[in-house]
Amino acid sequence: MTALQLRQQAREAAEQATGDLWPDSGFVFHTCGSLLAALDGHPRIAMQILRHSKIAVTMEICTHVPSESTRRALRKLGRRLGRQADPT
Repeated sequence: MTALQLRQQAREAAEQATGDLWPDSGFVFHTCGSLLAALDGHPRIAMQILRHSKIAVTMEICTHVPSESTRRALRKLGRRLGRQADPT
């Protein structure tokens, strides 16, 4: 079973557990492309990582370009996570 199929099964289980509260967006996930954009990753690199054949899919469908306030929050989160992962 592929990772995408496993993710779909987990999503369906979560949807069944929450019933009418489930926010049905139709999306599986778009996090990777958005995180790469937030980290100023080059779009072509994001396209390769996501294994898209067209840059338009990467940029128009799978990537949300964050505002500066979102970038600040992500940097803060990254610093916090970095400290928690550091055992010293």
